[in-house]
Amino acid sequence: AGGQVFDNLLLRPLTDEELAAGRAYCGLDFGFAVDPDAFIRVFYEARSRRLFVAEEFFGVRTPSDRLAEEVKRRATNETVHCDSADPRMIQELRSRGVQAVGVKKGAGSVREGIRWLQELSEIIIDPARCPNAAREFSAYEYESDGFGNFRADCPDKNNHLIDAARYALEDLIRRRS
Repeated sequence: AGGQVFDNLLLRPLTDEELAAGRAYCGLDFGFAVDPDAFIRVFYEARSRRLFVAEEFFGVRTPSDRLAEEVKRRATNETVHCDSADPRMIQELRSRGVQAVGVKKGAGSVREGIRWLQELSEIIIDPARCPNAAREFSAYEYESDGFGNFRADCPDKNNHLIDAARYALEDLIRRRS
């Protein structure tokens, strides 16, 4: 409808060379009730300002032992930046061997993170590896005011892996601001 948030998005297969050129970052948005737990592993190449979305886990009502397994398998030894709204779950993951830390949310952090992602030269998602991320990033649009105009704020729905990506990249986003 013309209100897409990410006009720098490319959906295509990723190569091992592309991933090797970037640094890995991991993020996790915790699900509540019917919202999914959403883990993402991205690779950021600073020189070209490209982000490669390489791995995801997406599950509803995931038991904490399974969530820890899924995250640990994908994050290997990397720090996982988690939604700080659930410190109990962060502690639960740590007790199961995940290097989990809470992010520092604050006023404007969503807008700042979205803007940082929008300013990248490219966000490249492999839809075979990360079908949920491909769907979320592609479908994420500004809300309409009902008169054909778009509101400036991004909607807070169907953005779980987008939030996880913001969490993963929190240090880079904060450094810029």
